[in-house]
Amino acid sequence: MTMGICRFHHFRFFCVLIAFFSIWGFVPAPFVFAQKTVNLYFLDPSDTHLTAETRQIPEAERIEQSARAILEALLTGPRKGLVRAIPEGLSLRTLFFTEEKIAYVDFQKSPDSRMERGVLSEWLAVYSIVNSLVLNIPEIESVQILIDGREVTTLSGHIDLTDPVKANMLLVR
Repeated sequence: MTMGICRFHHFRFFCVLIAFFSIWGFVPAPFVFAQKTVNLYFLDPSDTHLTAETRQIPEAERIEQSARAILEALLTGPRKGLVRAIPEGLSLRTLFFTEEKIAYVDFQKSPDSRMERGVLSEWLAVYSIVNSLVLNIPEIESVQILIDGREVTTLSGHIDLTDPVKANMLLVR
């Protein structure tokens, strides 16, 4: 009961403070959250290599939060002139990290997703994910991609995903 009264008094004080500032013409500055600049790797318009798109994500205390923000931005797609590399129909289920600096990224595949892609498209999709995580988060050295909670040998039949994958800058221009 005393906790509820304490919250009420804090709320009332906050309302009085806002009213005071608005009467005197002061407008409190909006809350500004720290941002972190990252490079997300998307396909170039010719679908032959990856190109970095600079973005701002919220500064996070834990690497899980930064990694999730990066992956969600990749899944949302690029903002200007580039193409999403990750196949449609994949969504992020979960992610976790090991002491060996491996990020395990678990995607959920929707029943209507189409994963049949060529070798180059699969390479670029894998390295869009891997490069975006490894090159932005120092605590990650490699990425193990999972689908629906299971290890997979490949995304669409071309790239061996049985072991964690390290960044590859040869696909970036």
